[in-house]
Amino acid sequence: MEIFLTNLPPKCNEPRLKNVLRAPLKELGIRAFDVHVFRKGGIGTLTVSEEEFGLKILTKYGSSPNFRMRNRVPNNAIRVSGKPIVFSPSRNTPDKHSIKALRESHRKIIQEEARQDTLQDASDERMKKFDVQGVECGLWQMWEDKIPVFNSYYKLEKDGQIVFGRDGVRVMIYETPEPDDLEPQKSYMILIPYFTMEAITVGTYGLPQVTFTLSMAPRFYSIESGGLLGALSLVGGPQLQESRTRKSSIDAYHSVFAAFCFVYRFPLRSAQAMYDLQSLGKHKGVPPIESINTSYSSGFENFLKSFMKLLSEVPSFPFPVAFQLTALFANGTMPPDILYALLPNIKMLMSRDESVEKKNTASILQQFTRELPYQNPVDRQTAFSEKRLQSDLRECENRFKRQEAVRRKDHRLPLRNAREEDGKLAFVHHAVITPAGCYFDGPKPETQNRVLRKYADKQGHFLRVTFAEEDGDTLTYERDVDQKLIYCRFKEYMITTIDGQGGKLLIGGRVFSFLGFSGASLRNHTCWFMAPFEHEGEYIDAPALIAKLGDFSHITTPGKCAARIGQAFSNTYKSVEVPQASEKRIDDVERNARCFSDGCGTISIEMIDRIWQNDRSIARGLAFVFQIRFAGAKGVVSLDTTLQGDVLCLRPSMVKFEGSDSRHIEICSSAQKPLPMFLNRPLIKILEDLGVDDRTFLALQADEVKKLRDASHTPALAANFMERRSIGIKSLKLPWLIKALYNLGLSFQGDAFLGQAFELALLTALRDIKYRARIQIPKGFTVMGIMDEYGVLEEGEVFCHIDDDGKRSILTGEIVITRAPAMHPGDVQVCRAVMVPDGCPLYGLRNCVVFSQKGDRDLPSQLSGGDLDGDLYNLIFDARFRPKRIYTAADYPRVKGKELGRPVNTEDMVDFLIDFMQNDRLGLISTRHLIIADQQKEGTLHPDCIKLAQMHSTAVDFPKTGVKVEMAQLPKCGRTRPDFMAPGPHLLIEKVTEYSEERDPRDDENNDDEYGNAPTRYYESEKILGKLYRTIDERKFKSEIKEESSQKLNLILDVWDYIVGFVRNEENPINLPWQEYAEFAENLKMEYEDDVQAMMRDYSVTPTAEPLKEVEVFIGCIVGKGKQNRREKDNSVQMKEGFDRVVDKVFDCIRGSTDESSIGGPWEALARGTACLWTCVNPRQSVSRIRGEEALQSFGWIAASATLQEVNTIQKRRKQAMPERRGNRNGPASGRRLGALRS
Repeated sequence: MEIFLTNLPPKCNEPRLKNVLRAPLKELGIRAFDVHVFRKGGIGTLTVSEEEFGLKILTKYGSSPNFRMRNRVPNNAIRVSGKPIVFSPSRNTPDKHSIKALRESHRKIIQEEARQDTLQDASDERMKKFDVQGVECGLWQMWEDKIPVFNSYYKLEKDGQIVFGRDGVRVMIYETPEPDDLEPQKSYMILIPYFTMEAITVGTYGLPQVTFTLSMAPRFYSIESGGLLGALSLVGGPQLQESRTRKSSIDAYHSVFAAFCFVYRFPLRSAQAMYDLQSLGKHKGVPPIESINTSYSSGFENFLKSFMKLLSEVPSFPFPVAFQLTALFANGTMPPDILYALLPNIKMLMSRDESVEKKNTASILQQFTRELPYQNPVDRQTAFSEKRLQSDLRECENRFKRQEAVRRKDHRLPLRNAREEDGKLAFVHHAVITPAGCYFDGPKPETQNRVLRKYADKQGHFLRVTFAEEDGDTLTYERDVDQKLIYCRFKEYMITTIDGQGGKLLIGGRVFSFLGFSGASLRNHTCWFMAPFEHEGEYIDAPALIAKLGDFSHITTPGKCAARIGQAFSNTYKSVEVPQASEKRIDDVERNARCFSDGCGTISIEMIDRIWQNDRSIARGLAFVFQIRFAGAKGVVSLDTTLQGDVLCLRPSMVKFEGSDSRHIEICSSAQKPLPMFLNRPLIKILEDLGVDDRTFLALQADEVKKLRDASHTPALAANFMERRSIGIKSLKLPWLIKALYNLGLSFQGDAFLGQAFELALLTALRDIKYRARIQIPKGFTVMGIMDEYGVLEEGEVFCHIDDDGKRSILTGEIVITRAPAMHPGDVQVCRAVMVPDGCPLYGLRNCVVFSQKGDRDLPSQLSGGDLDGDLYNLIFDARFRPKRIYTAADYPRVKGKELGRPVNTEDMVDFLIDFMQNDRLGLISTRHLIIADQQKEGTLHPDCIKLAQMHSTAVDFPKTGVKVEMAQLPKCGRTRPDFMAPGPHLLIEKVTEYSEERDPRDDENNDDEYGNAPTRYYESEKILGKLYRTIDERKFKSEIKEESSQKLNLILDVWDYIVGFVRNEENPINLPWQEYAEFAENLKMEYEDDVQAMMRDYSVTPTAEPLKEVEVFIGCIVGKGKQNRREKDNSVQMKEGFDRVVDKVFDCIRGSTDESSIGGPWEALARGTACLWTCVNPRQSVSRIRGEEALQSFGWIAASATLQEVNTIQKRRKQAMPERRGNRNGPASGRRLGALRS
């Protein structure tokens, strides 16, 4: 029921009104309600879930039904700022989904109160709000034997308040207005998420205070509201609205420190507040709050002096070293005075370094930085001291030298960093620019692109720059917040102003300026900067480099020009050179103003053979279809068996610009095997609306969840699961290892590390299903699309020849075809998959879908506006998913890009990048589409969803056209959300993996979010996505798989016992001198762990954030704070590829050469593997060098797998050499075979 509210005061906002109403409504038995204050001052609404509740409110507080008495104020009136609220019945009927959500909230609160009726009421607001007298910002100065000293560099003495909310702390600092001030009242807001808090401490030093030690900068806002101008609303004038502006700091003075001083202290108004805070720290959802003794110092002068000395000294170091020094203080890792005191030691280190540009010193410093603890006043072990830092630096140097010495003696050891051996990688320095600061990281591995390959010896002159939120996520739209100041700050790094300021990033004396970006990096708000250099006697800066990429003078649209230049920055692998005579141009196939061959060309078998010879992995996959970049062309080329000789055929639709001097094919991807087909939420909703039965989705999800649950029951199913998820399937052969352990009578789940890795892999897979509806369709594939070059296929026909790990099949009959992202009901179509005649050239094309060139409209363009330049298409040949209704595909008019009428310059591209970052609303549109589709009976067929699908298409084309979506046309929806969009619990990875505690529903009801907004309400969706979501109980699933394992401390010991038994078998005694490889093994382990720890740091969200856990690297999945964002997904893919490379190198070192040796072949590899295993059984260096982490454990399983694989090879050779002796079936464990899994 809705109730109309009048007589509200001018400054009354929704959080304030809700706080006033909470206690009176609770007395009436009402636990959940919503309020809305209209922009026109003085009126609002109150919504409750039941008519009974509304009548209670009107009976007790309502205005009189008698007209003459209507304005009389009841004696028991509820007042806001002294003004009584007038309650009266509303003529509006509230949204049914809002009522459902309120009923659900009310039910949960009543249920929780019944369960915890003896506990303190979570609605006690006094326990969560604390008055403060200002804010200070600084750093800790800590010694191991003295109390911590808070060095204050910034101080603002203003009254304010700290509020502990659901997900973080909101701090308000108020400017005191003059009595006759007509201007709006100003205040500052600081938002501090809980996950950024290293420690919260209370104590007294002069005044009682609370101090937050953070891992990154908070968010800062200025707020303007009220003032005497607000009084106009009292006499009928417009009410002055509150305005919020995102800032990089509290004020100009604070901006000097905000980037790298992450300790914030707030003096409290009362000593009692300290004790209340400590009690609050024991509440669910709030970090612990501890009382400690600290001292205080105003260290600004010393800070400034050291900082200026550093700025003048650092440029004198070689750039690789200067970059690491810059990162140390810019990231807030080490205070300037401590770093300055360490410079003489670093100079001495350099004097002993003979490498080019002192890169060895840079590597040592990078490792030294990774191992530094974050100073936490609660933990004295994190204290810096000059003696300790010098000792740590020497230890890093000594470790580096020991590894180098062993490497010179043993050629089997890899280079300093195993990933450097792969010529497909570049090592690139990174910068992350956030609203508050600029942080540095790296160098980190990047897949090569054309520019980095061409200037391979100048990679230190290129910088990958990311514009991001403080927590590393993409900076996104905030409702009712002006973000222009932040985007102006971003732009200042890329464009030089009239007075010559800005337009550069100065790092260690090297000046970097904006260069460009690729289409993929644009979506991630990432671009390239470069510093000028000389190459082959020529001065190369950003304009000169771009001029060498090709001729872009004919392109007058900034977005399109940026995209064309960005082709050179696409991640690619260099392949074969194409002579000028081998390049051919062929016509596009066009009809009805449509291009049927948009983005695809052909290639001869002779040239494919050269590609295979150049890359063994492509040759093994027998790929005949390639997504490429070549000179100014991009797209897909496929085998044409009619071509003679060495030929590459390009079409006009592929050639985006001329003038490039690059003659090598650069491969983005190849069709080596089909990708699995996964459902997603938008596609499921469309299929539901097209008539696919709910039971089909529910049955498919049940099968997928059953597979996950069954995987915890038997090693065979566990191995299959690991294989499906591509976890450790290369050199490590984790699925094989699981089976081998079973054959030895060992359960891999009994090992603490392997068990946790497996459990985490299961839980992340389950979360993909529950929160993304990512459900695999067994009868489905995802493949690239190409065109039928020979005119064999008729309109509506496709050809698809699948070769999945040797299992070949040709799809026939009606199949469902679509492409992500599907938003319009016409994005799902049905076509006929056909067999082609014997000898048809199409037959040899595998793992792609061939579209017909006939008909009025090409099929790819009907599938979310697809083309043939590398787009992936989803094929479903499961009859259950065939829609009962098919809708005509959308046909949106082509959006014409914004033309400048002149060549595009750098400033135009920067303006476009900033415009894109500000106006990229793709996520918001997709979310709104999902909500409305759930709430409206017609689903995705509702006119609002059709409108949103068109807006989505415009947003997808924004990077090319520069035409942004008109958000004023965005269809409206209520505040409530379907339950399947509710956030799930976080996964907490420590020694064991656990879910975060469930929220108390009373906290959700009684606490606003960080902005002071009411919590989002969720209703129970009656449609298929809601049914799928509610079917999965994460906690129950976890408890079930937990029962399957009985944790041991370390299964590696059992593997060691088996290896020793095998070597000392009485029947076949072997003199295996593994001790000779002890030093080799120790150093290999150390290098492996250095690489893993580098990835734990490199793939963390920001340079200042906590490193990842080892188990995340091992399974190739970043768990994050909740649902993975785009950057975490991309990082997970790169991290997985990087880990596979590191493991491959370890295996190469263990296996070594198969040439003649003292033992030879698998025996020598067995000796090296055994030595590596010994380092894990009796570790000399078993402590983690990353702050707060325990010893790494994964190397033991790398060594175990390598060693057991060699044992298996030896066993197979023995079996081939002589028949296996019969009768000895119950011998010692060492006689067990490792090959096939026992049934």
